[in-house]
Amino acid sequence: MVEEIFANRLKKGERIVWSGRAGRGLIFMPDDAFNIPLHLFFVAVFIYLTVTDWPALTLWGVFVICLALYWAVGRFLVDARMRRGTYYAITNRRVLFARPSPYRSVRWPRPIFREVRLAKYPDIALIEHRGGRGTIRFGPPIRISDVRYKFTLIPSLDPRPHLLAINDARNVFELIKRLGLIAAQSADDEPETL
Repeated sequence: MVEEIFANRLKKGERIVWSGRAGRGLIFMPDDAFNIPLHLFFVAVFIYLTVTDWPALTLWGVFVICLALYWAVGRFLVDARMRRGTYYAITNRRVLFARPSPYRSVRWPRPIFREVRLAKYPDIALIEHRGGRGTIRFGPPIRISDVRYKFTLIPSLDPRPHLLAINDARNVFELIKRLGLIAAQSADDEPETL
């Protein structure tokens, strides 16, 4: 099934070496140990202020309660739904990503495709989880001051290319490094054309 998704995306001489899909279920990030209690605290405070007859806070209170509930609970459901349709493939030249659009509709049901060329040998990091699962991220880490940081709170919407919660992550990481070196060497051997 995964090979079928990427079959028409392969270039001449390219073959799929590994394929898989994003992990299922809820995924908690290290920041969640702070974020979940903080948002539940906001929910409790604004429920108290809304119920204890603060008329000025009633409308705002309901808004803040809904927003805090989304960040405490809802974002995990959105993330799980996004990962349900996310697939990955590693070829001898690229890493391919296919994920559903967050604004998926009947008129535009096709997935969003991304790629990372192995010849560039990108900055790559492995974050290991229990049971051999892990996440492989491409590109430098995002700082808290960066505007894109807010998307890392929902792992599937992280703007950096990544293989999220895949099985046997260490072996896949080593495969990417090995293929990256081979692709970089073959790119160096090719003559430049103008």
